[in-house]
Amino acid sequence: LSSYLDGNLGLDNNLIDLWGQATAQTQNIGIAGTVMVLTQDHDADALIKANAQVNQDTAFRSGSGLQDVIIQAQGIAHTISLTGNFQTFGIQGSTNIKSWSKGDIVQKPGFGTQNKGKGAVGFGGSVFQYAMGNTARIEDGVILYADSLEVEADNTVLNVAAAISGGEAGKFGFNGAFVYTDVDNITRAQIENSAAVTVGSGSVFDPDADGASAFVSANDTTTVISLAGAVTVAKTAGVGASVAINDIQRDTDAVIG
Repeated sequence: LSSYLDGNLGLDNNLIDLWGQATAQTQNIGIAGTVMVLTQDHDADALIKANAQVNQDTAFRSGSGLQDVIIQAQGIAHTISLTGNFQTFGIQGSTNIKSWSKGDIVQKPGFGTQNKGKGAVGFGGSVFQYAMGNTARIEDGVILYADSLEVEADNTVLNVAAAISGGEAGKFGFNGAFVYTDVDNITRAQIENSAAVTVGSGSVFDPDADGASAFVSANDTTTVISLAGAVTVAKTAGVGASVAINDIQRDTDAVIG
C-alpha cells in the first residue's frame, strides 16, 4: 500500500516504465524541462544452419509426433512512458498515516512551471527507437524430416508515450511537448530454396495452423500510441506547442524458396 502513497499515487512504481518530470516555482524567471531517449536494437534468430541433417534415422519415424520440429524466433518490447512539465495528483508528506494532518496530505495537480513575475518556460519530450530483427529459417542444404513442421517468426512492439507540459506566468510563458517514435522491424520465416524437407502427417500445435502439417508464419504486431499536449497561461503572451510523430517501417515475410 505504501508504494501508492506518494506524489503520483504510485504511477511511476506500478504502471509507468519510464517517468520524467520537471517542475519550477519562482518569483522571477522559471525554466523546467525533461527529455527521455530510449533505443532498443536487437536480433533474435532461430536457425537450422546449412547442410545440417535432422531426424534422418528412419527407425524413429513412427508418426507419433516424437519428431515434430519447431523453429521459432520471438521478440517483445513493451514500454509505457510519461514525461513533461507538470504536477500530478498525489499524497505528500509522510507515508505514516498517524502523522497526517487534515488539509496537508493532498498534493493537487497543476502546472509544472509557476511564475508570478516575468516569465516561465517549460518543455517535455521523449524519443523512442526500435530496431528488431527476428528470423526463423531452414537454410540451404539442410536435410530434414518432421512429423510436423513449424517455422515461425514473431515481433511484438507496444509503445504508449505521453508528453505533457503546462505553465503559468505573470507576463510571458512558453510550454512545449513532443513525442517521436521510430520503429524499423524485420520479421522473416523462411525455408530456403535448396533445403530438402519431408513432412509427415502430424499436426502443428499452433492454433493458427488450423491442423496443417507444415506451417510457415511471420507476424509483426506493432501498436504505437503517442500523446502530446501543452498549455500556457500568461497575462501578456503565452505560447503552447506540441507535436507527436510516428515513423513505422515493417518488413514481414513468410517464404518458401
